[in-house]
Amino acid sequence: MTIKALQAAEVDVCPINFNAKTPHSTSDSTIQNIEENLRFPINIIQINPDMIECFIKNGGNELLKNRYNIAYWAWELAEYPDNYLPYFSLFNEIWTPSNFCSRAISTRSLIPVLTFNHPVLQNHSTVEREDLNLPKDKFIVLSMFDFCSSSERKNIESTVEAFKRSLGNDPSAILVVKSSKGDLFPEEQAKLEQQLRTLKNAIHIKSIISRDHIDGLINSCNLFISLHRAEGFGLTLAEAMVAGKPVIATDYSGNRDFMHSGNSFPVQYKTIKVTADMPIYTTGNKWAEGTVNLWADPDIDTAASIITYIKNNQEYAKTIAEEGRQYVLSNLSPEHIGNMMKRRLTFITNNDYHLNQVNNDSKNLQLLKLEHQTLQSRVDYLERTIYSKLRKSIKKWFHPNKVR
Repeated sequence: MTIKALQAAEVDVCPINFNAKTPHSTSDSTIQNIEENLRFPINIIQINPDMIECFIKNGGNELLKNRYNIAYWAWELAEYPDNYLPYFSLFNEIWTPSNFCSRAISTRSLIPVLTFNHPVLQNHSTVEREDLNLPKDKFIVLSMFDFCSSSERKNIESTVEAFKRSLGNDPSAILVVKSSKGDLFPEEQAKLEQQLRTLKNAIHIKSIISRDHIDGLINSCNLFISLHRAEGFGLTLAEAMVAGKPVIATDYSGNRDFMHSGNSFPVQYKTIKVTADMPIYTTGNKWAEGTVNLWADPDIDTAASIITYIKNNQEYAKTIAEEGRQYVLSNLSPEHIGNMMKRRLTFITNNDYHLNQVNNDSKNLQLLKLEHQTLQSRVDYLERTIYSKLRKSIKKWFHPNKVR
């Protein structure tokens, strides 16, 4: 999307592919002109902090040398973890997709943090309900998420419950849940399917489908809903809005950059603590002492009443949806976002930032520190393993029931 935005603003780009070997889908072939060698003095590196070490180990350090490096990061909580702080020194500035992300990251950053929303492409899909095996005459409520993005954060259970309380007994309505990568999270997927079985009017689409079919699925719905706990941006919400669909979503985090009561249907919430069994957002990261991680708990009854209201007042909902469509077309188009990026890149170039602010010694020192941390973690692991085996052997040898 960033490449499309820069191209729309007539900025020449040199796309370099990094194969992170993650479980996420990598079948998108939108960008064809992948290159092997850098041609420009500014890098925009769209790799989140959790993959930076992998990036460095696979030659990323060579891409960073003698260039002005911009990291494009997203984050879904209001607090930023300590163990990502060392990566700041590898870059000259940070871009994020929302003001929510920028606030979280800038509180820990000594380098500039700027917001550039994701550009949203218009939906030109010709895929129809029949192609997706969806009923022609039903009022379709659609929700979409990836298990790899944390089902707890996406909070799909609350979405299903809100539908159950509103249209669960309405034969003219149907809930469609589109998920992906559930096979990697069998317990969570089984829990969702068990909940969906309590409804007579629900469909679960689990297969990976093409971008064109995703757009067709969005076009086919009458209402899009996300009762998320936090979003770095909320891309599917913006994509539903540009398709002219009424959108219900938690009034919290990144989607507030483009959603308000005049162009969509925000849902009130209360803040709750992030549960301790969420390693991505709690125990898996090192936080500053005393940090309490919070995110949103949307009001299910409010969401249910809005679903019912939209079903019964579809013409009014369409007027709100049209306001949303126009907002996204004006403020999140590739041309608009691309020109904002272009102005920043021009400023960097005109002020010779790419020459004056590159501190190779600092970057090389940080790279060495990362390598040291990796080696130390391996040593610690080996020490623990050897100690554990030795302890078990001694315990077994001196066990009172041992026959000698």
